[in-house]
Amino acid sequence: MRRTLAQLWIGINAAISIAATNFFIAQAHSSELVELNLNNTEIEFSVFSNAANSANDNLILWLPSEHGLPDSIFNTAQALSQKHSISQVWVAKLLSSLFLPAQASSIAKISNDMLYQLLKKLQAKTKKRLFIVASGKGALLAMRASHFWLQDNLTKQQFGGIILLHPNLLTKTPEPGSTALYHPVTHGVTVPIFIMQPENSPWRWQLATLQQHLITANARPYISILPKVRDRFFFRPDATEYEQQATQNLATMIHTSTRYLASEPLTNYARPAKLPISASKQTKKQLAKLRRYTKNPTPPPLNLKDLAGKPRSLQQHRGKVLVVNFWASWCPPCVHEMPSMETLYQRYPRSDFTILAVNMAEDHKTITEFIQNRVRVSFPILLDSDGKALQDWQVFAFPSSFVIDKQGKIRYALFGSILWDTPQVYEIIDKLIKEPQVMD
Repeated sequence: MRRTLAQLWIGINAAISIAATNFFIAQAHSSELVELNLNNTEIEFSVFSNAANSANDNLILWLPSEHGLPDSIFNTAQALSQKHSISQVWVAKLLSSLFLPAQASSIAKISNDMLYQLLKKLQAKTKKRLFIVASGKGALLAMRASHFWLQDNLTKQQFGGIILLHPNLLTKTPEPGSTALYHPVTHGVTVPIFIMQPENSPWRWQLATLQQHLITANARPYISILPKVRDRFFFRPDATEYEQQATQNLATMIHTSTRYLASEPLTNYARPAKLPISASKQTKKQLAKLRRYTKNPTPPPLNLKDLAGKPRSLQQHRGKVLVVNFWASWCPPCVHEMPSMETLYQRYPRSDFTILAVNMAEDHKTITEFIQNRVRVSFPILLDSDGKALQDWQVFAFPSSFVIDKQGKIRYALFGSILWDTPQVYEIIDKLIKEPQVMD
């Protein structure tokens, strides 16, 4: 029986909540270096194993992301083999073995055939049931490997499922206001998938769309929201206390995830529709700057309260040039750009220009303390408590900003932070202010 979306959430957060546990932090990685020949290329793996778990049937393959393989991954791999019933954890050093830098474009350069051969040889060598773990853009590697493996191998005894940490399965980060374009592989994997999504992330609000993509492909996703942490929490240099605790509990959470995936009915998987064997193309990244808005210029509604509880809407500011900025206090680029936004705000009279800074789902106390103690700004802060405005405006990255003219039309937009007190920005705002307002 197909589960409802609500059922996919039930009980999971409680089962793998971030609580104090006896966690093994590796002081030195006790692993074996193993090489597999894939397409005449030697690929290195760090293999963590525990003789006491040798009879266990479960094996984890950890694939790299666009950030490579941080030390915390090796710590977690050792904890999985030493403290949990995982017979082996294979950490694939794909990027370094292929002499690729740790960046997003490198993920697309790893061929689908190599990923298929990786799973094929690993299965033949270990005879274990395989679970794949990946994060960020590395989720594409996990999904592509699984897709081509499932073309020839459909038994659950061989493949347990996929565990994804804050996955990014888009072809590229959409421009603000654009529709997200998911990689075709999201429709081409039919195994159970467990997604661990940090709460403090714009991707959290896109989960319903991703769920629907996966359910359409019969992928049977589980979802867990990790409270009070950000994407990349397990290797952030500015990790908070909550993120450090979550990192300490990551092995426990992954182990629990394997148990949920293993609980799926023991049936053969459906063979997915076949995708091209070539790797996906990577779109060249553009530098962050204000760009002309080419989508529907009519903005979605924005009806939110500010910190004083006063209702705010776009209509109230008709006749002014307006910047709508989506931000969060846990987002370093957001924090970095706010002083220059304040300078821009103070440059113009309120009759000509204003800024509405929409905060993503943080509580009143957190925002107030942030404004008082970290970055003092005087422009209005609006509270998007349920993330609805973020979804309505199709915001996929923080910060994201929209520049609206005096007619109430979006003229410029960007995702990412910029310095707002620059001649380029001043020139754009000055030009928009000088435009005549056409009465309806």
